[in-house]
Amino acid sequence: MDKKNLQVNEGIKINGKILQYGVLSDEEGLSYQVYLYPSMTVNEIAFNMAVTMKLLLKDGHIKSKKKFVRLIDNYFTDPQYAELEQKEQTDEAN
Repeated sequence: MDKKNLQVNEGIKINGKILQYGVLSDEEGLSYQVYLYPSMTVNEIAFNMAVTMKLLLKDGHIKSKKKFVRLIDNYFTDPQYAELEQKEQTDEAN
């Protein structure tokens, strides 16, 4: 993700709660942008991701942290899930 996607955002509240971070995509799901609460640090982002995993476990969406981390690694390294711009660069190189 490049620096243009890490711009300062406005604070957003949903149902009286502060949105800390999120992932935005275009309608086709080909381009992504991260939403971060203003002045959020990398440590705070990591904390929020840990909270996300704990909530997914608590709510029964996932059965273990280990399997979820493995799934994230699969999506992170699989070229099939690269953003459109990265896919185009790969295609041009071949």
